[in-house]
Amino acid sequence: MITVPLNEANKHFAETVQRALDAGETVALTREHIVVAHVVPMEEPKSSEKRKVRPLGSSPYKFDIPANFKDPIPGFSEYFTLPDSPPT
Repeated sequence: MITVPLNEANKHFAETVQRALDAGETVALTREHIVVAHVVPMEEPKSSEKRKVRPLGSSPYKFDIPANFKDPIPGFSEYFTLPDSPPT
């Protein structure tokens, strides 16, 4: 396991992550010689575990979008209006 002080890892975060990737092992981040966090490289998913992308519209569930879907929500427009005069 590689050990890196937390303040050093904070200054060079991308390099710390790259060290974990290159070594293929956990990087322990320490504060005053006490481990406070780990940077762990992710494993590549097996081909059977990879997310399969479904074609658009292929959901087995049916739903209807109501005709009033784009209508304003009553009482909600006040959050989008500006005051008439600036505060003094």
